[in-house]
Amino acid sequence: MIANRSNKPKYLWIKEAILERIRYGEYTANQQLPSRDVLSSEFNTTMATCSRAIEELRLEGVIDCRNGVGTFVSKQLPGYHSTKVCIVIPNVALPFYCHFLDVTVHRLQETSYICGNVGIVGRDEQNETTLVRRFLQQRESVIFLKRFQRSETRDLILESPERFYVFGDAPELVGRTNLLRSRLPAGTRLAVEHLLAFGHRRIAFVGPTGDGEMSQHLAWRKTLIDHRVNPDRDLEYVLGDFESLDRASRNQRIGAILDTMCSLAEAPTAVFAYSHSVAVHLISMAERRGITVPDKLSVCGFDAGASEGPGFHHLTAVHLPLEPLVNAAINHLSLPHPRFLDVWLTPDLVIGDTTGPVGAEHGLVAATAGGAAGRRS
Repeated sequence: MIANRSNKPKYLWIKEAILERIRYGEYTANQQLPSRDVLSSEFNTTMATCSRAIEELRLEGVIDCRNGVGTFVSKQLPGYHSTKVCIVIPNVALPFYCHFLDVTVHRLQETSYICGNVGIVGRDEQNETTLVRRFLQQRESVIFLKRFQRSETRDLILESPERFYVFGDAPELVGRTNLLRSRLPAGTRLAVEHLLAFGHRRIAFVGPTGDGEMSQHLAWRKTLIDHRVNPDRDLEYVLGDFESLDRASRNQRIGAILDTMCSLAEAPTAVFAYSHSVAVHLISMAERRGITVPDKLSVCGFDAGASEGPGFHHLTAVHLPLEPLVNAAINHLSLPHPRFLDVWLTPDLVIGDTTGPVGAEHGLVAATAGGAAGRRS
């Protein structure tokens, strides 16, 4: 018995399962399919549901129903590409990486590529090189690598550069392997200029540490300076390894930052948070303290595609162009003798309801003491 683990209607799920078996050659042209009774037992559903799936396939000309005989595959579908795509991501704690994985797997399925193994590095960075080396041992495999941190991994990339699609900024690999990047500082500029257009001048930066986040911090400062706004160092906050914390510790750390903001003689009216989860926790903790968003505090986030916020909010956020980048990589796979790919795209800003103009009521109220914030020194 096969259980349905998707949210699709069962008949569509059964239809796709049969199509996949035809593509893989499990069911070949002119081969008789199992009876509806057998299929209903296998897929744990009714014969009526199986009949609907069969009828959909018949209308598409994939199968042929012969009265009194049975149901047969009428034609052989184009098979899957022989190339197997393995995926390596740093972790599943960030919505960004989960969204990248979902987009990639979905597009591979749509384009008849085999999605091979998925490797999650986790906290031990040595897993990154171990996973990459293991996937390289598979025949006809390529690796979609979302960011890498180890020099050993870079060496493996340079040994077999045609087998890698590296998603992330790696200037040392330009022209030496397939590279797909987002202009992260440009995304930050979009967000900060959006807040400036609403009249905000006290715009805080809140985010975790690391090279990527540092580029966003520098872009935040440069954008403010370009618009003749002083990037006050009292408005720069870092959170350390925020994603590894449990919910209570995250709330405590965000609460401490809000305490510090509220203690300033001139508190911020807006925040740019370089992380979806940071923005969501910030909004949640602010509203617990009576700091309504966006009436008293505007919040802009930065993430791949998840724009939902806490409660009824729809987060204003920079969205990285994951779908176009993944599409570019998959299209490149089909080229006979391709050159190395170098794609560099600019993110979009999706406007939600967590940002608004500075009004008479804008400003932070005193918050309950919650400890020292992670302000930059």
